[in-house]
Amino acid sequence: RVRKVPGVRSVGERPDRLDVRADPGRLDGVARGIEAVVEGVEARPLLRVSDSDSRMTRRLMLLLAASVLLTRRDRTMAEMAHTI
Repeated sequence: RVRKVPGVRSVGERPDRLDVRADPGRLDGVARGIEAVVEGVEARPLLRVSDSDSRMTRRLMLLLAASVLLTRRDRTMAEMAHTI
């Protein structure tokens, strides 16, 4: 039933829970859809995990961008030192 919810990519079934992969832009609708088709289930933790993952991804992207900028700066400074 959960696999048929629009936006669900895959479902891993365990005795005590379902692990759901969904399209990031459709998480709210997917959570509501899961709650509608499975009686007694709460899909809101899916949204909390997604928010946490989004924050972590953003932090990692900022670190990578800073690393690239620092590497370029160091190369430029090294090249300038060779021309002096």
